[in-house]
Amino acid sequence: MRHQPHDFDSNGVNLRYIVAGEGEPVILLHGFIFSIGPAWIDGGFFDELSRSNRVVAMDLRGHGASGKPHDAKRYGLEMINDILRLMDHLRFDEAHLVGYSLGGTLACKCLEVAPERLRSVVLGGAGWIRSGDGAYRSWLPLAEMLERVRPGETLSSHFWPNPATRPPRQIQDLVDGNDPAALASLARGMLQVTVTENGLKANRVPALAICGEHDPIKSTVHAMGEAVPNLTVRVIPGLDHNTLPGSSEFRESLHDFLLNTTRSR
Repeated sequence: MRHQPHDFDSNGVNLRYIVAGEGEPVILLHGFIFSIGPAWIDGGFFDELSRSNRVVAMDLRGHGASGKPHDAKRYGLEMINDILRLMDHLRFDEAHLVGYSLGGTLACKCLEVAPERLRSVVLGGAGWIRSGDGAYRSWLPLAEMLERVRPGETLSSHFWPNPATRPPRQIQDLVDGNDPAALASLARGMLQVTVTENGLKANRVPALAICGEHDPIKSTVHAMGEAVPNLTVRVIPGLDHNTLPGSSEFRESLHDFLLNTTRSR
């Protein structure tokens, strides 16, 4: 199925999105280095979900066909504002948020700063990032690695310096299609996107945190489970950060959660 792309201005940065379907609105937020196509369209996820909901997927700033500023101040909390501005642009008072990895980190912050705009939140492959913890500290070395990519070099060669460990060419091409300077700025900006314990303990929004058994972020997901009211935690056996989003377990968990959340309203 082909989808007509749309654009809107978010405080001076052009953002690309697609929309389809009818019903309660769901906004999809992809992961780092991904975009609408590989994250949601290629595996049929977007079309499947749009049979029951009004579904919107956008390229996060720094990714895909959206604007790619080279200034860390244009990321971080501005990416949270992008979500809210998109909702305003589409005249959604409230929406379900489904985020994976980076998108899940952004969705988690929305629980703290804009709960009144959320019908529910799904955090896929993402947990609780607190100031100073391991996930928080990982942003700076990632930014520094991205800043070392020189013109003519491929980004994938920096992600996987040893040719023997590089993934299939399709994955390398996906990585190499990104702008390293924009991603470096994004990584530095993400140091703003932490969530306080008090912010999570006050949560009243139905939320699902789902991750693979072998995903390194599993510990932060369990930490959320101990702190957050109205949160369901599901860990899928045998899967990891890369294999979860395309799995039937992820899709079924998401569909069941959205259906139950809609029925309970």
